[in-house]
Order: sequence, then structure tokens, then C-alpha cells
Amino acid sequence: MDRVLALSSVAVVVVLGSSAVAPADILASNPIRPDFTTLYYENAWISGGEPGFFFGQSADGFALAQESVVTDVTFAGRIVAAGCFYKDLTNISHFRVMILSDAGGVPGAVVHEQLFTKAQTNPVLAAVLPDTFNLYTHSAAFSSPPTLPAGNYWVSVMGIYIIKEFCDHWGWAQGTVTGHARRSEPDGAWQQVLVSDSGLTYEIIGYPVVPPATFVRRVAAVGDILPGTPGLACESLNDPYTDGYGVVGFTGRGTGDNNFVWYDDRVIWLNSEAAPAYTLTGAEGTMDVGNGGRFIYSPSIDGNDGVWTQAGYLLADNDPAPGFAKFSTFNSRPGMAPNGVAYWVAGLSDTATSSTNQRVLYRVPNPANPVFSAVLVGGQTYAGLTITATGINFAYDADDSGLWFVNNLTNTGPTANDVYLMLTGPNGSEVIAREGFFIPGSNNESFTSTFRIPSVNWHGDVAYAGDTNAATDRDEVLVYKDVVRLREGDVVDGVPLAGASGLGGTVIMVSLNNCGQIAHLWDCGTATTDPERLFFGPGEDLKNSSRLLLSTGDEIDFDGDGICDGVVTDFNASSVIAPGLDLANDGMIYVHVDVQPCGGGSAVEMIIGIRAYCPSDWDASGFSDIEDFTAFVLDFELGEADFDCSGFTDTDDFDAFIRAFEQGC
Repeated sequence: MDRVLALSSVAVVVVLGSSAVAPADILASNPIRPDFTTLYYENAWISGGEPGFFFGQSADGFALAQESVVTDVTFAGRIVAAGCFYKDLTNISHFRVMILSDAGGVPGAVVHEQLFTKAQTNPVLAAVLPDTFNLYTHSAAFSSPPTLPAGNYWVSVMGIYIIKEFCDHWGWAQGTVTGHARRSEPDGAWQQVLVSDSGLTYEIIGYPVVPPATFVRRVAAVGDILPGTPGLACESLNDPYTDGYGVVGFTGRGTGDNNFVWYDDRVIWLNSEAAPAYTLTGAEGTMDVGNGGRFIYSPSIDGNDGVWTQAGYLLADNDPAPGFAKFSTFNSRPGMAPNGVAYWVAGLSDTATSSTNQRVLYRVPNPANPVFSAVLVGGQTYAGLTITATGINFAYDADDSGLWFVNNLTNTGPTANDVYLMLTGPNGSEVIAREGFFIPGSNNESFTSTFRIPSVNWHGDVAYAGDTNAATDRDEVLVYKDVVRLREGDVVDGVPLAGASGLGGTVIMVSLNNCGQIAHLWDCGTATTDPERLFFGPGEDLKNSSRLLLSTGDEIDFDGDGICDGVVTDFNASSVIAPGLDLANDGMIYVHVDVQPCGGGSAVEMIIGIRAYCPSDWDASGFSDIEDFTAFVLDFELGEADFDCSGFTDTDDFDAFIRAFEQGC
């Protein structure tokens, strides 16, 4: 690519050749001073020599608006040697080209330099000046182009001489932009040269660094032919869930209204497979998967709202309600622990086909041989509060053992205090947050009636979002272990949790894993231009340690080449229907998103996985290799390899690590 510098009004043109790659362009420049061809001696600054024979060093400043790769430096100059022997480059052996940091308006430390032979700078005779002094242009291509952050820098070029005499020195041609810096000793102080002196002619050539598209695992998308089916195409998708090994599962609809259950990399169940014994239609967005391809979801079974697992029929409305002299009216929000324990919210009525007058949270340890128990029953008292008959709300979660439950409930007390969160576990029930009650560690705040998206792990730790009576720009909070860890308006990883108006930061989703890590999705504002942002961090230090992983508008890459394959236009998450994302114990976050092709077109629903960190980098070397495998096996033998954060080391840890190691990072 050729670069052109206008030398003077007498139509002398300098052509600066560049060996830069195709995307390179001029990042910064100082065009040559037009009168340089007539005021040849006064308008060249000597810059050359080595320690022991030093005749000064000049530098000129430039700025990079964004992180960039600098591939070439072009410059122009001549021998400044009135009365001496050489008027061309005969006495020059090399040029030293340097990029220096800025130290408060003068050059600082050298950040990159290269010594070029004279020939490597591609000298081109650009003009013959008065007294037959020759002006040359040069193009020096760095063999290892540096990547420089946005900011202020200086460029310096020094001629290196063959004959070290007090003449025949190289002088740097001056540019039109005033101001440069100079020093007279190799380690001397730099001084600015400003008054009536132009800067030095140069071009900084390179290209801005475009952040590579975020690498994600593309699991499935609307329009795909569904693997594991007889050629069905995907027509819609629901939200993702993971098992104990981080394997993803979800439901969706295929061609011909044939809903499916997906596990790992393929469909493992179709509604049509229940025929002729049952007719299954539809699928609720909420479902779950257990280890080894176990699953639970909620289709309509012969027209009745039911729950179905890998073992088949479990319960449907109008069935006698197990454990009650009542009938089932609905079966919704099903979940499953990795060990296959199933649970869901069911409605009850006194007679078949009647409307719901009570709710129950069912638990079934083994759907293949179902024994029903009630974790919670509407109308009964737990932890000193009586749940209203239909007060078991749909916002709840269970841990990976199926022993801990956190529920959003409504009690029979005053409406100012009737909504609350309760944790139920092996040792009973405990109210952990309640409408109208003081929030520990807050500035005398209390919760309003909004508790959303609770998440519990198998240590019984809970994370959830809530709304408080604080000012409207600070009232949204994210709580973990009974402490407010984040709130609307906080700045996380350089990003404010609010919109352009300063208001509107809302938690859309919280997912807590067994390692105490949290994926949290925020709607940063109310305007359509304000993005949704996905963060990941340790629960106890969300504000300071969370990292931004993905936002609407971000480019994503499916094949690892760093090039955009799609743009995220929306996170399909709902704190009411289904969560929209799930954080596995191995740091993989699966998300239900809308993605638009990078070349344009309509956005489509997609399930993607984004890795928050590399779990198989066991020795924390920065990458995953055989040394990590060896280190893990050694720790496993010592009983110190709690990969899944269960609190102890067992074969589940080994199996989970092997899977993560095989997937790589």
C-alpha cells in the first residue's frame, strides 16, 4: 500500500512504501513541511549516533485512539553536512526506530524498538535539494509488530553512522504540526521544542485491534435439523438446565408440533414416542435434567397438564392427588436433581375437574418407582408462618441433592408482610427474607413484596434478587448468604448497573452453583438502547470480582476463529416463567438468547454456552494440558480434588473433571 506526503508547492511528491498487511492504514501522521525543499538546512533535526558518539535524539508525539497493532513507521530525512563529503546516505549503516511511552508531555520508556539496516528501510530518493543534498523517504516494517493500548506515545528515529566524524549526520525532515522533543545526551532529560519549530515528519501505520468475537458453544438454534430425530427441524426453544456434570438439557418444538427433550448434543425424547399409550402435546419452558440423560418436563398428557420423566408418566391433572383426598389440577415448574430426584408445584381440588383451591410442592426420589412426598403444603405452618392455601408461588429452586428448597411464599398475615422467602432443608425450615422487614447490613432498608429468582446450592446457601424501599436508583439488590452483595447503580467490571438515564438496573436472572459462584444477568436500564449484561463472579465478592461475559450487541464466535458468527440481540430470560440461563459447577453458563447473523438478517432463538473460566486448568498455569490431568489425579488420590465443590472428594469429582478435561478450554 502506497503512502503519499505532499512535500512542497513545487509539486515534489514523496511516496512512502509500506509492507503492511491489507488492513493496515495510517494511525497517526505529521505531513512534511511544504517549505522543506528551500529551507533545507534549518528545517532538519539531527538525530543519530550511538553511545560514545551521540549527536542528539529527536522524537515526535502521536496518539492512538484505540488499541492498535503498529506495523510500520515511515519517515523522511537527509544528510545535514554542509561542507562535508556525503550528500546522500553513504555514511548511514542502520536506522534505529523506537516507540516510546509518554511521560507527561515528553518521551518516556521505550516500549518497542528495532534496528534496521539502511536497505531494510526501503530508502527512496524523493527530491534533490539545493546544494545537491538528497532527500530520502523510508518505510520501516517491524518484524514483530507491537500491539499498543490506546493512549499517547512518541516515535523516534536515529541514524547510525559508518564514519563517526563531526559531519555527514542524518537530519529528520520537519512536518507541518508544530512541536517535538529533543535531548542532547543518551540518558539526558527530554525537552520540548515548541516555538517556531515544526515537528518531525512521520506516519504510524497499522490497524486498530478489533476485539475478537466472544467464543461460545453453539448448542442448538431455531431452523436446525434436530440430531436424534428423523429429520425434524427446530421451530422453538425453551430455557437451558444442567445436570451434575454440566451437561445441558432443554425442551423445544420440532416440525409438526412434535415437542422434544434435548440432552447434551441431541434430542433424546419426542412427544410422539409416547403414542399409542398416551398423546403428549406441548412442553412447559421449565424442565430439568439429571445425570445420564434423566429428565422431567411438563407436557399435556391426553389433554391434562402433567409431568413426564425418562421413566414415563408421573402425574396429570384430574388424577387422584398422592397423599391427599383430593385431585390434581395442574403440574408445573418441574425440576430434577442430578441423582434423579424429581419435584414440582401441583394444584389440588376437592373434586375432579374443579379449580385449584390448594397447592403442594411434591418430591419423588425415583420416578421409575414413584413414592410421593410433600415438601410444602398450602395452608400449613412452617417456621412460624402459615402459607395461604395457594401461597406456594412458582419462583423456587432446589439444590443438586434434592434436599434443600428455597421458595417464594405468601403467608396468611397482613398484606404488608405476607410475601417471604423460606429455606427448607434436612433440619427444617427457616424464613430468610420477608416483605417489610429490615435487611441486615443495609442502610435501614426493608424489602418490598418483590422477591425473584431464588437459587440454592447443596450447602444450603441462597442467592436471590429483590426490591427494597431505597431510592429508585438504588432499590434493586442481589443478596447472597443474607448479605446484599450488589445493588442497582453499582459499577461492576467498569459497567454501571443502570441505564443511560441513571435508572432501571434490574436483575433478570441469578444462578448459583455449588462452588459459591454466581451468574447474574442485569437489564441495565429501561430504554431499548440499554443492554442486558451477563456477569460471573464469586458470591461473596460480586461487586469487586464479577466479570462481564456477554452483553446484547456483542459479537459471538462459534468456531474459535475470533470472527463474528452472530450478534446477541436479546437474552430470553424471565424471572416468572423460567430462568433463561443456568450456571454449572464447572463454570459453563448456558443461555437462551436471540442471535442475528453478522451479515444481517432476522434473529433466531439459540441455546449457547459460554465458559466463565477453565475448570480443567487444575494447576492454574493458564491452559489445560496433561500436567493438569496428572496434578488432578495426584490430588484425587490424596482426597483433595473436590472438583464439584460438594465438600468431599469422590468418583463424581473424577467423572466431572474427565469430562471437563476432554472438552478443553
